Amino acid sequence: MRMCKCSKGYIESLIDECRKRIFESLGFVEDGTSQELTLRPPPIETNSPQGKQNRKRLLRAWVEISSWISDFKRVNGKNSQEDICF
Repeated sequence: MRMCKCSKGYIESLIDECRKRIFESLGFVEDGTSQELTLRPPPIETNSPQGKQNRKRLLRAWVEISSWISDFKRVNGKNSQEDICF
């Protein structure tokens, strides 16, 4: 297999795009009112059907991400804390 060189900016833009897609899939909306990127969370009121669905989706994401991080730490040892950056 041949190594492929990529600029650091290119890799960072791919990671940023991936993060953006993850948050969008969870119902977060990008708020364009400021210079910095801000995310507005989805409505989670328990008195509406959409709020209940959003709560379920966010809980599932939290459980799955926590499980993935736990497995990553188990496989990579105690020093894995600095290897995970969000």
